[in-house]
Amino acid sequence: HDVCKINCYKPGTRNVKDENGTWQTVSVFEYDDKLPYGHGEKSVYIISGFIRLTREEAFAIRYHMGFSGIEDKRNIGDAFEKFPLGFALCTADMEATYLMENKNK
Repeated sequence: HDVCKINCYKPGTRNVKDENGTWQTVSVFEYDDKLPYGHGEKSVYIISGFIRLTREEAFAIRYHMGFSGIEDKRNIGDAFEKFPLGFALCTADMEATYLMENKNK
């Protein structure tokens, strides 16, 4: 569902101060999106170039950000009611992010 992120992150550097106030160069990943088509929309677009998605799969990928996305909240609720897989994917994505991969436990 996040194929939109492929080839968007590239290695880079940034200067930051260390604990003593000395500038240090650190490695970072920079975001450079060559196809700014939206998050879920872009994933659906890319995947559709390789396989045919069902309507429910397309809506699930499109709305997997749930209510943390920037679109009209009414559309999200409507999509989740019509396509429960969307709510399931959103929930699984948040569980992976905040419970399974949370580094600040």
